Amino acid sequence: AIMTLNRHQNRFDMYYANPRSTVCKLILRDEDPYYINSHVFDNIKFYPKNFSFLSEKDGYAHLYWYTINGVLVKQVTSGDFEVDNFLGWDAESDTFYYESNEESPLHNAIYKINKKGKKTKLSKMKGTNTALFSPNMKYYVNTYSTMQTPPVVSLNNNEGKVLKTLVDNNKLKQLLAEYDLPTREFFTFTTSQGTELNGWVMKPADFNTSTKYPVLMYQYSGPESQQVVDRWDTAENGGNIGWETYMTSKGYIIVCVDGRGTGGRGVEFAKCTYLNLGMKETQDQVETARYMGEQTYVDKSRIGIWGWSFGGYIAIMSMSMSKDVPVFKAGAAVAPVTDWRYYDKIYTERFMRMPKENAE
Repeated sequence: AIMTLNRHQNRFDMYYANPRSTVCKLILRDEDPYYINSHVFDNIKFYPKNFSFLSEKDGYAHLYWYTINGVLVKQVTSGDFEVDNFLGWDAESDTFYYESNEESPLHNAIYKINKKGKKTKLSKMKGTNTALFSPNMKYYVNTYSTMQTPPVVSLNNNEGKVLKTLVDNNKLKQLLAEYDLPTREFFTFTTSQGTELNGWVMKPADFNTSTKYPVLMYQYSGPESQQVVDRWDTAENGGNIGWETYMTSKGYIIVCVDGRGTGGRGVEFAKCTYLNLGMKETQDQVETARYMGEQTYVDKSRIGIWGWSFGGYIAIMSMSMSKDVPVFKAGAAVAPVTDWRYYDKIYTERFMRMPKENAE
């Protein structure tokens, strides 16, 4: 197969190419009014008579099943949730396996759908589950974690039954129990524009509701990204054990909110920033600061924001947007984008098109 993406990255074509005759036939075209999400390409799997494809054409990322000649057989999944990863198809039972956030944008689980359309959830534990299947689709290795639970790796059969725990991380749990560490808690709030946003907050281990604490906001905010997820995170994602954890020991409350433009909540939420990166994302971070400033335990005169890369860009934008009615005492931008004209083309043009088309 030969795959092409146009310059605007909103039309994807796939051709069947016969190496003997050199004839190419278009077998699939997917078009999007905004852009084709890049994770589509990682979920195309070929089988002797069929192939899989993820498309957002109904407003959410869902799994579609085609004949090898490009005839749509069926839409396998549907609903107001995202399929994150197609895990494979069992030809013997005509069963599809995939990961999705059907329960919540904060959680990820493993599912299967049989040839009659019956769906079964294989994951037993709520949090983040990822799977790697054996070639015959009879077994899979599951990696499970939450904000409070380090990764647990198990060998499962394709009914979801745990056959063996491969990694339990009990030693890490015992080690962490020796420290007075803060915990992260999820919260939601509604902005003045009526948008409900998901966030997490990490308070000092000795938190006292009668004390006024400074707040440090961490965010990335980039298109289709997610920081507010129920998983054990690495330090670069504002993780469980990192610089933010250290800052709570110095008396800071750490807050992270996924604003508009981030992933996991469908096309309308993720792609509303198209052609205008930095505006709605920034508005939501400013609203987050104002919301935190209303909490009785927060010193609203000491709220800061920081981020790295796209997060650095949003930190700068947030400081600038709120300058007339300041909500931030300080900000830090690490490796920020400061001029979209000089950033790499494949990324910038996907979300902003070319300078001559979108000069502002």
